[in-house]
Amino acid sequence: MPISGFLCTVIVLSGFCGNANGDEYIEYFSSVAGMEKLLTVEFEMLNDLQNYINSMQKQIDLLQSEVDAIRLDHQAAVDDVDGYLSNPVNAYRLIKRLQSDWSAFEESVRIDSSRTDFLSAMAANRRQVHFPSKEDVIGSAVALVRLQDTYKLEVAELASGVLNGIKYGPSMSWQDCFLLGHYLYEIQDFNHTVPWLRESMELLKNEEYDKDAVTLDFMETVVTYHQEMGDFQTALELTNYILSIDAQRDQLRDTKYYLERMLSDGVKTGLMHEIAPNRGDYHLSDDYKRYEQVCRGELQLTPTEERPLRCRYDSNNVPHRLLQPYKVEELHLDPRVVQIHDVISTHDMEAVKRLAQTRMSRSQVRNLNGSAASTANYRISKSAWFAYEESEHMQTMNVIWAIYRA
Repeated sequence: MPISGFLCTVIVLSGFCGNANGDEYIEYFSSVAGMEKLLTVEFEMLNDLQNYINSMQKQIDLLQSEVDAIRLDHQAAVDDVDGYLSNPVNAYRLIKRLQSDWSAFEESVRIDSSRTDFLSAMAANRRQVHFPSKEDVIGSAVALVRLQDTYKLEVAELASGVLNGIKYGPSMSWQDCFLLGHYLYEIQDFNHTVPWLRESMELLKNEEYDKDAVTLDFMETVVTYHQEMGDFQTALELTNYILSIDAQRDQLRDTKYYLERMLSDGVKTGLMHEIAPNRGDYHLSDDYKRYEQVCRGELQLTPTEERPLRCRYDSNNVPHRLLQPYKVEELHLDPRVVQIHDVISTHDMEAVKRLAQTRMSRSQVRNLNGSAASTANYRISKSAWFAYEESEHMQTMNVIWAIYRA
């Protein structure tokens, strides 16, 4: 709302309030009598207006900091969009922003009359693109946790955008970490919820508003999360932090006594202990453990195994391949595994990607019981299917593949 409109509203409301209370009409212009009250009222109104301005300025500064942070993400993506989006931290942050943050931005603007243009633009954007759902955010959160498990990454390291000692992207905010923990809590993955909520609170403690009453109230809510899950140690540490700032929270002091007693008695209770994680037999198998070891680069060929491996040109007995042979790299002899380089041109690859772009859909898996294919939470890719005849580039690839198989 423009300032002039705001002032008019205040004046009109003041008039209505006076009439409603049956106050006698006072003529102020003819005498100074009674004007002291006007001066006092105006002083209070000035304070109210100043509080409004301060509140709006704080909101503007907060929104500007969010805009600046998101712009940094976009600048990081300019040079290599695919590489940027392949980073699961970046993917999670992008999906989380569009699913929850932008709704919060809309709501913050909705309280001001200058919101009209922004909200119209947001409505147009929502008509043009389907915004991520809550399920999208949960899916990206699970993918991030899978990365955390597979590579045995520390939460603090992952939240700071560091993977195996290398800074890959921007850091996560305390809100990012909290919502990630919240979504993991919803799907009952409590063992992962705990460290992400803990990291969220550690980051929140570094904010300039960490000692505000609203912040402490929020932290007290997180204490309840940890207490319900049975993570009494973290709950007690956060309780002590809150009480060190505001010791007058009587209910929290009672909570502290309860947590100390549970820890001293060694009680193991709460959601973490009552609801066992259901990962499935395969995730507990030796094959899955080896898969994770391969991802971490822990299973490497020995020098003896690497010695007979070769890289070579191979025409595969195809006449025209004598002039342009395949580049073959041996990766393993038993079983025989080779990688063939530069089979498809960059031009053909880009053409196929353009063809697939409008057909991408969630990949499915075949069920062992013979039923129809369906989606699975362990396969979160997308794919597109089309016939070779649909494109000259696909026909070229088919010819190349047929020649090599021959």
